[in-house]
Amino acid sequence: MANPIVPQGTLNRALTSVSVINFPVLNVTSGFFGTKVARITFDGDTSDYIGTLTGAVPSPRFYQVVTVTMYLNKSQTLSSLWENQRSIDSSIGDVAIVTDSSALGTYYISNCILQNVSDLDLTGESNDYPVTLKGVYHVNSSLFS
Repeated sequence: MANPIVPQGTLNRALTSVSVINFPVLNVTSGFFGTKVARITFDGDTSDYIGTLTGAVPSPRFYQVVTVTMYLNKSQTLSSLWENQRSIDSSIGDVAIVTDSSALGTYYISNCILQNVSDLDLTGESNDYPVTLKGVYHVNSSLFS
């Protein structure tokens, strides 16, 4: 009998990065993150299930809205570049996100906005500068084949 234990793989925080295609000066690599690094939240469903008289039918969506929260190190100049971008133009375009898992690959988020900078802790006890982006993640590409 084969060994039933499946190799678990490795998570590598150093892989995590966020590339802003139209504004490369805003690119974030591992050395610019605070302690929480980044998080992606997929809003809504990838498919709806619509009731009929005698059952239900699936109706796949073309996209999901995605929220990306990055925790930058506020003691570095990159945080001030993001703050400056927020004050000038919050539309930042397409973003590519590399996760901490080489198995997942890169997430491409289109038509992003810099939505907010939230909960800025100024007590000297946290280095996080939390930047929230919102954009579109395309799903169900087989609908177009």
